[in-house]
Amino acid sequence: DPTEEEFVLSCNQDEFYEANMFEDFGTLATNMKEYLEEANRKRTSSIKIESLNDMQRVLDSMPEIKKLSGNVSKHVALTCEVSRLIEEGELMDLSLVEQEIACLLYTSPSPRDRQKSRMPSSA
Repeated sequence: DPTEEEFVLSCNQDEFYEANMFEDFGTLATNMKEYLEEANRKRTSSIKIESLNDMQRVLDSMPEIKKLSGNVSKHVALTCEVSRLIEEGELMDLSLVEQEIACLLYTSPSPRDRQKSRMPSSA
């Protein structure tokens, strides 16, 4: 598909990926929102340019802002794709069923416990 992009993810080169690579989808989405808001604040920060030093500082920060913006774009695209796959595979519904089964197994007495309760007491 020509609209698909390939991304290389490396925890050595990508702080956001390193911090979130083992997070669940809900936490990832929340962290992605915060990451996007942080990048937006950096991009739109009001920097007073009153001297040549200020101009140089703004120019020096542009590559960092551009890199951050590209990284945010990459992670937004990946998060959207993960969301699409979750919806397509109805994985949230499946997860809910798995959680209900786990709760039933955890709260139901085991067959061994039921056998012990039926044994006559030796009092």
